Amino acid sequence: MDFEEVQEKRLKMLELIYQATEGNEEKSITREEISQVTSLSERNITGILNYLLNENMINCDPVLGIEGLYSNIWIEHKGILHIESILNNKNSPIQQVVNNQPILNSPYPMPDFTTSVSDAALAAILSNRWEEANKTFQAGAYLSTIILLGSILEALLLDKCQQNQAEAYKANSAPKDNQKKPVPLHQWKLADLINVAHECKWLTKDVKGYSDTLRSYRNLVHPNEQKKQDITPTSHTCKISWEVLHASLNDLGITTI
Repeated sequence: MDFEEVQEKRLKMLELIYQATEGNEEKSITREEISQVTSLSERNITGILNYLLNENMINCDPVLGIEGLYSNIWIEHKGILHIESILNNKNSPIQQVVNNQPILNSPYPMPDFTTSVSDAALAAILSNRWEEANKTFQAGAYLSTIILLGSILEALLLDKCQQNQAEAYKANSAPKDNQKKPVPLHQWKLADLINVAHECKWLTKDVKGYSDTLRSYRNLVHPNEQKKQDITPTSHTCKISWEVLHASLNDLGITTI
């Protein structure tokens, strides 16, 4: 399949959504129908749908944990007004996706990790991971995104405990060895860090609960755990994870740049 043929199929996808829905919630189309009609790859479909969703031009019923990502896709009023001009505008973000070019803007602004993290080198690593998570999210690599976000949370909480070791070790939820002595910080699991952070009042109760959800998602790094949980991360799963990490950053006093 040559480039012009692929481009034609991508444009056909946009026209298909437009014609099938006309902005009416009772007239929707599924991702599976789009795939069948256009024969596009999952990556191409995901890239265009994510842009339309972020721009509030379409809406959908999310199906978390089920491959397919969206169900009952329809165009919003804004989409009705603008989709024809977008299809004809070669410089629009939609056409960037159509032409297989990345959209360069980052949906989640960079936090200033230096305001909380004690080590400059670690702050730089976290900044790089944040940037990489944005890239994997935009590319539709949702599992990779969640793993990166979970690693950022783990590093932040470990650093917080290292800066406040006396308080962290005294917490009732701090892990103990067989002799009931505190386990060294570098051996703590993310669950331990979350529990201690909440007990020490670094994380509020609701954020603690949300962080446990991100921890559960992060554990999908293990194939057997993913098989056990029977979860396929989607863009919606990622958005939940982003918001959880944002809430944790707020509790830890970390602001965006």
